[in-house]
Amino acid sequence: MDIYKRNITVKLWLLRILFVAVLLLCIYLIQHSNSDYAFVLCFLLLCGAIFPVTDLRISLGHVQVRQFYIYGIFYRSWKFNEINKANLQPFEMVISDAGIVHADDWYDAFWIAVPDKEITIKKFVFKYHDSWARLRRIKLTLNAKEIDALKKSRAVETIPIS
Repeated sequence: MDIYKRNITVKLWLLRILFVAVLLLCIYLIQHSNSDYAFVLCFLLLCGAIFPVTDLRISLGHVQVRQFYIYGIFYRSWKFNEINKANLQPFEMVISDAGIVHADDWYDAFWIAVPDKEITIKKFVFKYHDSWARLRRIKLTLNAKEIDALKKSRAVETIPIS
């Protein structure tokens, strides 16, 4: 019985269709003597392949994490249950817009009225021990509903999360 399941099927199908469409477009461009455009598209396709899509299934006493790589074609799966528990720890990243260099000019006094922009990304880390007793980590982004479902499941030990 699933407590929570992340719905990523539409995203995976769109990524796979995009991958096939761009490959077909590259082949078409190479056949019609536009190989420069095809190489640029292949480079952009290669750059986009490094971002994983994460699936999360939470059941009572069971958690499954799947990360899909290279446009959802290949995946890696982890299962945690009450026997081999994983620790869930917060991993917060703060991105600030402090790239403005202030000199000692007269108009720098106006920067006091402009607050720095900060974005907090709520990332969490699953820490677990593999079969050879090595500590492994899985980083993923969770929302409040997923955190509550993980607290209900007894497969993950949660460090106090605020």
